[in-house]
Amino acid sequence: MMTIANLPNGLESEILARVPAKSLQALKTTWKRWYALFRVPKFVEKNKKMSGEAARESMLLSNREVYSIAGDLHNIEPSHLLSSPDSLVVWNPCTGQRKMIKPRTRYQSTDTFALGYSSRCRSYKILRCDHHQNEEKVWTVETEMYDLCSDSWRVLDSCALDYGMYCSGVSLRGDTYFVAGDKDSGFFLMKFDFTEERFVRLPLPFQSFNPEDTAVLSVVRDEKLSVCHQDILAWSNVMRIWVSNKVDEEGKELTWRKDFVFQKII
Repeated sequence: MMTIANLPNGLESEILARVPAKSLQALKTTWKRWYALFRVPKFVEKNKKMSGEAARESMLLSNREVYSIAGDLHNIEPSHLLSSPDSLVVWNPCTGQRKMIKPRTRYQSTDTFALGYSSRCRSYKILRCDHHQNEEKVWTVETEMYDLCSDSWRVLDSCALDYGMYCSGVSLRGDTYFVAGDKDSGFFLMKFDFTEERFVRLPLPFQSFNPEDTAVLSVVRDEKLSVCHQDILAWSNVMRIWVSNKVDEEGKELTWRKDFVFQKII
């Protein structure tokens, strides 16, 4: 009779790859061989593809705020970032591994973080944005990049802060997206490309110059962006929601279609 212990390693791996990650978490302590298998990056990648799970795979907790890291980040293992003004921890809930990340200098209470993935070097990265006034009293943002493979920080470009961030970032396909704005352009979408390590401006489906407006980003089915906007200046009770085309469609510009209009009845 064929038993689990007698199964060929390849067949055993194929079967377990179809088991949801949450169930694998409960199984990892039952057998040393399985515990070792669940920690193999190639197995984790296969499990993400074959288990059919489309759940959000990571979260970024910074300064007591939670940021969703949604979508298939090019088969990144599920992980969490937990941070306070003086510490930053990466946690993988599937393997239970935790890693304390030391700052290059020190963390600030005004820091913002984003978790992403570089398809070029196939590595996890963490973006840190430090907002502060320089000697000329001009607000600037200093950006640093942490590479989990090399376990090191690198300083990126420092630039004048000529725009503001109006909502927490969301991550999709390895990159992070923010709603930002300035006095000349109004609201726009800002993307940080973790492969090229640069910010890219993208269009939003509405125009607004009021920083008090509500603008919230989210991810749809791990492949599209959605944005909800409410015009506060017009004392509007109407909220509009747009959904983008598939973000992973190479060579295609980001386009939007209006999906819902909600009106609050007073």
